Amino acid sequence: MALATLAVVGALLLSGCSGGRGADAETTQTRLLTYPGIAASRVVVGDSMSGFTVSRYVSLSVTLKPGFVVGDADALADWLFRTAWSVNDKKLDGALVSVQAANGDPVAWDYWPAALEQFGLPQSDDPAASRSDYEVTGIVDATAEELESVIGPWPADIPEPTDDLIVTG
Repeated sequence: MALATLAVVGALLLSGCSGGRGADAETTQTRLLTYPGIAASRVVVGDSMSGFTVSRYVSLSVTLKPGFVVGDADALADWLFRTAWSVNDKKLDGALVSVQAANGDPVAWDYWPAALEQFGLPQSDDPAASRSDYEVTGIVDATAEELESVIGPWPADIPEPTDDLIVTG
């Protein structure tokens, strides 16, 4: 019996299982669709290269159903970044999060300042950076270091949503 237990524990350790923390991108994308008010979701882990440096980010995007609006912007920013940081396909260097209205436009709410307040993310000095131009890009990003300082180590636990994140409007 002890040998069987050791074999199972060893297999879990070798497989990179983190004791139930997080979920893969596909599972996360499907889970997001179960939340009332979300019509579509896309969760993708991808690599980008700058010179000889490869970075791996998760991109998490949700589109609201017609007739739904953001209820609590601060709580939604918190939930989306925690959800992104719980994606456990591969070790992440950061997260990109976006929310679109039913027509595909970036949601017109104070999303970026909410993320700054929640996570203490510094505003970029570069005007071309997505952080300083959310209204155009619809994307808010955070590095692994920033997410770890607030949420903790990757992968995070899967966060539970509250009823006030997305509401009928």
